[in-house]
Amino acid sequence: MDKLLKKLMKEKHHALLALLLSVFIIVDIQVPLEVANLVDTIVGKTVVILVVFSLLTYNKFVGVLGIIAGYMLVMRSMNT
Repeated sequence: MDKLLKKLMKEKHHALLALLLSVFIIVDIQVPLEVANLVDTIVGKTVVILVVFSLLTYNKFVGVLGIIAGYMLVMRSMNT
């Protein structure tokens, strides 16, 4: 875990992205209606999946947070 935190602190943009994804997961942020309409289509869900899996290639920790945040985005968009 310590090695992971040192790597995240070395790459500041990954740490910022991890922080923003964590805030999106923890806080119940409502997705704007226009974004929800875009994500709630097959093409929108496909784009979310592609972005999430591309995050996994850059950083594993950010990728896992991205998977959770992507799932939360799709679920919140379906409820809007």
